Amino acid sequence: MTIFCRTGTPRPQASEAALPAPVTVVSSLTFAMAILDSAAGERLVVIDNDVPLADALAFTTHTAARHPSVGVIIIRPSLDVGEIQLAMRAGARDVLDIADIAGLSAACARSLQHSSQVRTEPRTDLDRSTEGKIITVFSAKGGAGKTTISTNLSVVLNDGGNARVCLVDLDLAFGDVAITLRLEPRVTIIDALAMTELQPDDVASILTNYRPNHDCLLAPVAPGDAEKIPATLTTTLLGALAQRYDYVVVDTPSQFSDHVLAALDASAFHVLITTPELPSLKNLRLTQDMFDLLGYDKKSRLLALNRADENVGLSLADVVQVAGSPLAIRIPSSPDVPTSINRGTPLAADHPDHPITLAIRRLAAESFAPELTVHGKHRARRIPKLLNRRSS
Repeated sequence: MTIFCRTGTPRPQASEAALPAPVTVVSSLTFAMAILDSAAGERLVVIDNDVPLADALAFTTHTAARHPSVGVIIIRPSLDVGEIQLAMRAGARDVLDIADIAGLSAACARSLQHSSQVRTEPRTDLDRSTEGKIITVFSAKGGAGKTTISTNLSVVLNDGGNARVCLVDLDLAFGDVAITLRLEPRVTIIDALAMTELQPDDVASILTNYRPNHDCLLAPVAPGDAEKIPATLTTTLLGALAQRYDYVVVDTPSQFSDHVLAALDASAFHVLITTPELPSLKNLRLTQDMFDLLGYDKKSRLLALNRADENVGLSLADVVQVAGSPLAIRIPSSPDVPTSINRGTPLAADHPDHPITLAIRRLAAESFAPELTVHGKHRARRIPKLLNRRSS
């Protein structure tokens, strides 16, 4: 029923005695998440004060998205207003001082009562085994080119209409897909809130068409709308889209929000973007460490070095060493990129033989779209396998 995580040397624990029985004591949050993923009966995780706050926050955010019925309570050596705010934003049910034993007991009772009222379905691998592939593009550092790569990747995968593709703008507060593609956001993800028991065919009403067989789910535009969208809706929408499209490309903000974690959970592939500067490479290394903590398969990660030919004093060997993993692709820099953004037409749409288009096409063809040719030659038009049961 209760998982208690402490990383320090075992010692007399008054707080452990205050926890609802039975109690499973673990020494790492990775182990705690493994238990949650494999067992359906756990409803409470208590994180002791010796666990670093950053690790506790990442675990809490991930748990809120992946196991909404599980409550997380964080114990701290002393209470700090800033830490409490961070914990609550991450989804913690409560934050307590280590000496507040009575408060811990009461907080556990409240959390269990809340968990009993949360309706949730058992987690399965359905989201990873649906016919369409979900690809999430992520970078922990802003300005790395996520939206540019996401939009061009979606065009490459669409392959002139040969495959059905949906591009999802998950940067709910500051999404740029609409302006990048010159789309009018008459309907956005916020309109999904009005739907009950969302079915795959229902999502058509909230999509914006860009090209033949290429649609977009746009981010909301009104201030405050982003906060109204629960992460569970992200999970539901991606599952529905994966049943309608051959490929779903997700553009994300530069943060581990609950929506981003929901997308990463649902994705078959994670395209991690970095640039040849030490801060960006450091963030990539930290991102991979976070992915390891969250249990994501390393085989799903594709590291893309954007603006790879910039002369910034780092060799390719330096980049690989700092990144800690080999690169899947190197994408060159080009003054044509801002020009294409200002025109509202991705390079992949107007220039299929551009070096950037070819690099992104190679990434797709060699990693998750084997039906594509690596070079810019368009294959013979085919009827997508899923179109037989879909409406246009």
